[in-house]
Amino acid sequence: MWFRNIFRNSRSRGPARRANLLDEAFLLRLERLSIQASRSLHGTPLAGEHQSRRRLPSTVFDDHRPYSEGDDYRHVDWNAYARHEQVLVRLGETEQSIGVHILLDASRSMAWGAPPKLDAARQLVAALGYLTLAANDRLRIVPFSGGPLPAYGPAQGKARAVEMLRFVAGIAPGAQTALAATLAGYARQHQRGGLLVLCSDLLAEPAAGLAEGLRAL
Repeated sequence: MWFRNIFRNSRSRGPARRANLLDEAFLLRLERLSIQASRSLHGTPLAGEHQSRRRLPSTVFDDHRPYSEGDDYRHVDWNAYARHEQVLVRLGETEQSIGVHILLDASRSMAWGAPPKLDAARQLVAALGYLTLAANDRLRIVPFSGGPLPAYGPAQGKARAVEMLRFVAGIAPGAQTALAATLAGYARQHQRGGLLVLCSDLLAEPAAGLAEGLRAL
C-alpha cells in the first residue's frame, strides 16, 4: 500500500522516529473508517463527503424551486416541465467538506504516566488527522500549553498525511496549561465553526473559567 512509505521514511527522520504513532496494520483499519459530522455544520458545498442541510441544485433531489437566471440547465426537471409547463430546478441535500480543528493539550500533566498520556493523545490526534485528510476536509492541529503553540494547517488531502504525522510526532510536553484562555481565544479566532476535538486531561490551574471556555467553543 502507498502508506508503507510512511514507515520507511520514519526510520530515517527525527521526530517521526520517536513515536510510532500509527503502524501499518492500524492504518489499514483506518481505511475502513470515516468521521461522521452533523448536517448542521457550515462547510464548503460540493467539495466533500459530508451531507449538508443546504438545499442546492442537485441531480439527486427531493424538492423543486422555480428556475432562476443563471441556473445550470442540467438541474432542470424536464419531466416536470412536460407535465406542468413550468421550468423547475431540482433541489437536494448537497455534500460538503468541513473544517476539523484538533486542540491537543501538551502541558506538563500530559507527560505523566508510563507510557505518558501524551503518547496516547498523539496517537488519537494522528488517527483523526488521517481520517480528516482522507475525506478531503480541512485539518488544523493546534497544540497548546501556557498558550497556543505553532500549529499545523490548514491542510487538505491525503498527500499531506506524512507531513501531518511528522508534526504530531514532534509535539513535546511544555509548561502548565492555560486551558480556559486557550479555548476562549480559539473560539474568537475561528468563528466560522466546524468540528472541534479537544484532546486533554482537563487538569488546569486555575480550574475556574473552564466552563466558560467550553461554552465559547
